[in-house]
Amino acid sequence: MRYRIGSFSTILITLAALGCGRSALAFGYVINDADWATWPEYCKVKYTMTPIGRNTRGQYPAEARERWRRSIGPVWDGLHHYCVGMIYVHQAQGAAEPKAKQRYSYKAEHEIAYSYRGLGAGSPLFSTISAYYALALHGVGKTETAMQVLDKAIQIQPESPESYV
Repeated sequence: MRYRIGSFSTILITLAALGCGRSALAFGYVINDADWATWPEYCKVKYTMTPIGRNTRGQYPAEARERWRRSIGPVWDGLHHYCVGMIYVHQAQGAAEPKAKQRYSYKAEHEIAYSYRGLGAGSPLFSTISAYYALALHGVGKTETAMQVLDKAIQIQPESPESYV
């Protein structure tokens, strides 16, 4: 089958414009030992299920993977984006240069937004993911949206301390 180069290029440009290429950023992040040590177990388990994580960190037993999948619920499928976004939030907070803070905050916003969109109100991680998303939004200057995210977290899970960042 023959394809015209122009048509193929148009398809690639369209996919890139829709963000299809960027949604895989979390799959390409190689985590270092210091970041690994800060992650909760569910992030470690999920990361080792990605191709890059499996090749660099090994694999958790099937029972652990299934336990966390059931516990976390539907957001489990995109959870690795939140986990990588969490690292970007920490990098933004520790960056001395304003441009570096902005760059890490932008990456954090993009990654965590992916998980946030799949987050149900009944998720045990609703407030935690919301808090990190709000921090990332604030880091890119979207303070009003960050406040709305936190207000929603407080409304849905008022007992959760993470809602009160």
